[in-house]
This record gives sequence, structure tokens and C-alpha cells, in this order.
Amino acid sequence: MPGFRHEEHATVTESGTGARHWRGRAVSRHHNLNASQTMNSPQSSSATPSRRLRPALFGLALLAVAFVATAGLPPEEQKNAKPAPPPARKPPAEALPQALVDFHAAHIHEFETTPGLGFARMIRMPFSTPVTLAGVEYRSSKPDLIALETKPVAYHSGTGEMIGLRNLTNRTARASLPVRPITAEETSAIAELREGAHLVRQEATIKARTTNGIADVTALRVVGALRAKATCARCHECPEGTLLGAFSYTLMPAGGVPHVDQRGELLRRLHAIGGRAPR
Repeated sequence: MPGFRHEEHATVTESGTGARHWRGRAVSRHHNLNASQTMNSPQSSSATPSRRLRPALFGLALLAVAFVATAGLPPEEQKNAKPAPPPARKPPAEALPQALVDFHAAHIHEFETTPGLGFARMIRMPFSTPVTLAGVEYRSSKPDLIALETKPVAYHSGTGEMIGLRNLTNRTARASLPVRPITAEETSAIAELREGAHLVRQEATIKARTTNGIADVTALRVVGALRAKATCARCHECPEGTLLGAFSYTLMPAGGVPHVDQRGELLRRLHAIGGRAPR
């Protein structure tokens, strides 16, 4: 700089203590000049305000979050608004009793190993199959077969006799089979089976014949999946594991037998075959 260079040139003509004293002043002046230039530079002037603005910007961000979280609430509720708790985790599926799994597996095995296919196919199930759950012995009548057709239905036998499946492959004869619409509980159970469940059980209060006459008894409704295995998949032309249907069981405590309206059952059967009920 012109002023600094002029004074530096003057030091050459001076000598002794005066020259050293002048050089000391020049160095001090040089440092003071650099310091003032640094403070007046654009970078320095912008850095200091940004540090001051950071806390203010952070506070504004918190206010914005609070405003969004309480937007749409009445003023009195906005004051008391609290953060929503995290969503509750879905509880793990309840483990099925092994006795119930084995019970359903035995029925599937009986169904799969029935001699004959197609028109000769028959369901041959034991009339009363015992199973013990939580220390209570239950017995089951023959299960109803839920068919997942265009409109799911259940083929059943209210009086307990054997159900023949030979007519299931003969569309002209299906009308003679005892059929009922599936219940709301069975519809819900089928939805769970489609999602991968193997068995669905629910408690139900039903009328039953006991040693004390007709009484309300707590029973278990169980719906078990029937999925396609290799041989099933070939005939049904579907991938293995496809849900083809289900068995619907009613498990009664030992000593109780489901109460059946015999006349109503007879009327339903006669209506199915076009007959009339006796007077």
C-alpha cells in the first residue's frame, strides 16, 4: 500500500534506536490494518449474523411443528394438545393347542384317504371325535364342508349321517345336497384362512341336549383350512397351497349333543328334493 511502502523506505535513511522503534510501529500498524480489513470483509460480516440467527430459526421451526400438529383443533384443545402415542403393536397370534391341530389333521387325513375319486368320493368321518382342550373334553359331530364357490356355501348333514361327495362333481344333482349359507363367523374365519391362518376358533353359546334337557352350552366353533396338495392341485388346476375349502366343526363339551329341530330339518330336505312334509 502507498502509505506503508513510503514509511518503509524512510526506515532505510534512519538508524539506531529510532529505526527500530519506527519498524515496531510499522508492524503494529500493519497488523491493525489487516484486522480492520478482516472485520470489514463480506465474509466476516455475514458469518456473525448467521450465528446469531441459528437459535431464532430453530425456535421458528419448533413453532411451525406445533402449529401443524394442532391445526384444525378448537383453541381450547390446541392449548392442551399432546403428541399422539405410537400405534400399538399387533399382538402375536395365539398359539393353537397341539391337540386341536392334530384333531383337524386327522379329519384331513380321513378325507384324503377315502377310496375313490370324483363320483365315488365320500366323506367318512367318525360321528363323535373326542379332543381335550385345557382339561375339558369336547366331542364333535361330522364337520360341515365349506365350498369356496362363486358364493361360498356349506354342505352339511343336520341329522349326522354320512355326506356323499359323489354328487359334488355332478352339477345337475347338487340341488339335492343339504346346503346352507355360511354364517358371519365362518365368513370372518375364511378371511383369516385366506391370509394364511390354519385354524380359527371361537366360543359360542348354543342349544344342546343334556342330561337335564335342552340347555345353553358353551361350545367351540372351529374352522380349519383345506389347502391343495400336489394331487389336489392337478385336478383342481390350481397352485399348491390354494385354499380350496374348509371344515367347520362344532365342539361340544362331553355329555352335550347339539339340539336339532327334526321337523325343520325334514322340511328343508323335502324342499331340496321337491317333496312335501307329512301332516
